[in-house]
Amino acid sequence: MPSGSRTTPAVVFRALGDGVPTWLTINEMRTIVGLGYGNGTHAPGSVDHEAGQVALHHLMLGHGLAVQALRATGLKARIGPAQNLTAVYPADDSDGAKQAAARTDLTENRLYLDPILRGEYPPAALAAIDQSDRMKAAIRDGDLAIIHSPVDALGVQYYTPTYVDGSGSWVTVKPTSDASWKQIYPTGLYDLLTRLKRDYADVPLVITENGMAVADQPGKDGTVDDQPRIDYLRDHLVQAHRAIQAGVRLEGYHLWSLMDNFEWAEGYGQRWGIVYVEYPTQRRIPKISAAWYRGVATRNGI
Repeated sequence: MPSGSRTTPAVVFRALGDGVPTWLTINEMRTIVGLGYGNGTHAPGSVDHEAGQVALHHLMLGHGLAVQALRATGLKARIGPAQNLTAVYPADDSDGAKQAAARTDLTENRLYLDPILRGEYPPAALAAIDQSDRMKAAIRDGDLAIIHSPVDALGVQYYTPTYVDGSGSWVTVKPTSDASWKQIYPTGLYDLLTRLKRDYADVPLVITENGMAVADQPGKDGTVDDQPRIDYLRDHLVQAHRAIQAGVRLEGYHLWSLMDNFEWAEGYGQRWGIVYVEYPTQRRIPKISAAWYRGVATRNGI
């Protein structure tokens, strides 16, 4: 789809005009590719790695075309992608675990960052995902220049680190939340943010998602006590502030989520909000984390 005034993004940009100061192009490419095509958990529910690689390139291209469409309107809004990223660590001190962690970082982070911020797919990352002929055929002349269209900020969505053993398997090292896939390691946020500053020319960063699923329910007094969520958010905000002190251009923080929501393939089974939703009645009950977070925002500090 060529960029220009008739493309769908340009229609949206012009319709909303200056009312939107910042645009995010595509949300969580890694989730779409890994869970949509890698294991079929999420839409489109397909287990087809080669199709996932083609989808990855088309997601990248769609991002670049959206950036170009915004620039063509003349609007002064900022634009960038929102990528879910992870801090990757070897699960032990063995050479095998260190090498496996480096390969995992290529496929889970750099594969989704380098095309946008450096204008190339890392050759080692393509080798690690066993690049298919279908993906090679999908990459046309000029695509990477479109993908590399300059962005104004990078949305960072961080929830959990990844630990990799010598066999390349992901292993659980840290405590987990109610979303069992999520290990809790706040320092991983600091490591990720400072790594982005170091590797990607100091691009402005915004934490567009960070939060925790808690199996919370109203107590007999009607309150919803989700202290583990407060602990999680506080510790991650501390690490975000620590990254700012280290020179990271971190411009904003958004938690996930305001209210309990329909969460991908998990539906209503996981509660991520700081406001409890009683689904049968739609009644809203602010959790104790809501009052805590309001205080953080009011004081501009924890």
